[in-house]
Amino acid sequence: MTVMKHLLAITDPIRLTYIESLLKSAGVIFVVQDRHISDLMAGSNTLFPMRVMVADDHMAQARRVLTDAGQYYDD
Repeated sequence: MTVMKHLLAITDPIRLTYIESLLKSAGVIFVVQDRHISDLMAGSNTLFPMRVMVADDHMAQARRVLTDAGQYYDD
């Protein structure tokens, strides 16, 4: 079983797409939680941030990839 840990909370769906692309390109195992609740509350994205969860053993790599791209921060 893979242990997933919180990496980021994002309210911007465009930025989320970019972050997903960066993580996929780096081979990082991740999932996005709460994406659908944000979709349901269109126009209220800041109320329900989407959470990027990363496999525990990929956390250092994910942080490095996002830091290098200037994207390692919560919205």
